[in-house]
This record gives sequence, C-alpha cells and structure tokens, in this order.
Amino acid sequence: MPRTRTVLIAPIAALLLLAGCATPAGDTGPSEPASPATAAAEPSPPPPAPKTAGERPAASAARPAPTSSASAPGSAAAAARPAEQSAGARKLAEGIQLYDKGEFNAAIRLLQAPEITAEPLSARLSAGKYLAFSYCVTQRRAQCRRAFDTLLRLDRDFALSAVEAGHPLWGPVFEQAKKAAEQAQRAEAARAAKQAAGKK
Repeated sequence: MPRTRTVLIAPIAALLLLAGCATPAGDTGPSEPASPATAAAEPSPPPPAPKTAGERPAASAARPAPTSSASAPGSAAAAARPAEQSAGARKLAEGIQLYDKGEFNAAIRLLQAPEITAEPLSARLSAGKYLAFSYCVTQRRAQCRRAFDTLLRLDRDFALSAVEAGHPLWGPVFEQAKKAAEQAQRAEAARAAKQAAGKK
C-alpha cells in the first residue's frame, strides 16, 4: 500500500508543476500597443505675448445706444393737435378761404364778423384788406374806398405790397385813399400847430 500511494502521488505532482510553469503568476497577457493618436502629445497653446508699456487692452463690444424713454401718454396727440383758435381768428381764416375760392359775397359777410374786432391789430388789418379787395372785384368801389379808409385810420402807415398796389381794380382806389389820409394828417398837424400857437 505505501508503495502504491507513492506511485500515484509522483505523477500528480509532476502535472501540477507543469501547470504552474505554463501560466506565470501575474501575467495577464500581452498589453495592447499605444495608439499613435494618444501617444503623440497635443501641442500646448503658445504663451500670450507680453504687453508693452502704454498698451491699452482691446476695446470691449460697443454698447447699444440708449433708447429714449417712451413719451408720456397723450404728448404725441397734444403735439399733433393744432393750437386752439379764437372765434375771430376762425372767422378771418374762413373769410380768406372764401375770397380765394371766389365767393366774395360770403367772404364779405365773414370778414365783417364782430368777433374779428377783438383780434390783434394785424388780424384786423388783414380782414380789412380782404374786405376792400372783395368790394373792388365785385365793382363796389365806394365800399372798397371806405374799407381802405378804415384801414388807414387803424394804421396810417399801412401799405399794400408792390404786387397788390399794381392791381388794376383796387390799386387806384387804395392810392386815392392813401392821398386822402395824408392830406387829413397834414390838416390835423396844421390845426394842432395853430392851437399851440394860440395858447402862447
């Protein structure tokens, strides 16, 4: 029996020894070669260039121009709405429009509206001038002359433009009214001087 065990153990030990030599301890097989992409190191970025003395940093992105704030509600409507006209100014404007359209009788009625008498002198002079023109173009020379007389009493220096004074209908009538006004002014000055001399 002892000899038989010795004969069986010897072959088993030899097999175990061969198995240990076939696979060395710690050997996990051949390692994979490194790929060229990972083996080659990526180039590092170049270092920044040193700043020279006095060099300013690059300007930042331009800021958008500030937009104006929204106007107050109603301000645009107030700006678009024309200034409120007085009753006399409306009558004067409507009378001149009628004159321009050739509706002279209607213009005469509006240009004599009592509201115009409350307007400034320039408005009253404009109304009187177009009133005289309307009378003259409708062949009413006497009324035309009276309208010019009224104008010259309001402003003794009132004068027509060169174009207006050359009109064949009212030009001569205004010239007569102007001469009469100048004569009246000279006579008034003479009376004033005579009264002043009598008081001395």
